[in-house]
Amino acid sequence: MEKLIGLGLTLQRVTVREVIEARRALEVEAARMAAEDPSKASRYDLQYHVMLARASHNRVLVHFINGMGALLEIRINKAVNRQPVVKEIVREHNAVLEALFARDPERAATLMGSHLTNAAERLFAVAGKDQPIADYIWLLLARSD
Repeated sequence: MEKLIGLGLTLQRVTVREVIEARRALEVEAARMAAEDPSKASRYDLQYHVMLARASHNRVLVHFINGMGALLEIRINKAVNRQPVVKEIVREHNAVLEALFARDPERAATLMGSHLTNAAERLFAVAGKDQPIADYIWLLLARSD
């Protein structure tokens, strides 16, 4: 679908200015809507990690990260439900992205390791370390998307 839209815009000979104006209109509203629904923060967090896995061009990593994240999403939602925690997560995600854009794989790996350690501690604080995932599978399956 995205390629068709891009092709259609190209054939219409739209200008860069028009694309920027349309993007601004769409993304400003998308940001407004996203901010109105903080309960989806855990889903956005999962998408961040899946997108990083996609950037690795390794489909196995994408499937594993997506699967593990989906199992933890319900519990992550409780862990990231407070504003100070959200700010910390955003800071950690941005640091990883900065390392990616700087093409610094060792720094990116180190920062992701730190982020995952911090994320685990946040999750353990609300779910406990030895809580069986199976206790929450029914919630995952019953969730409406």
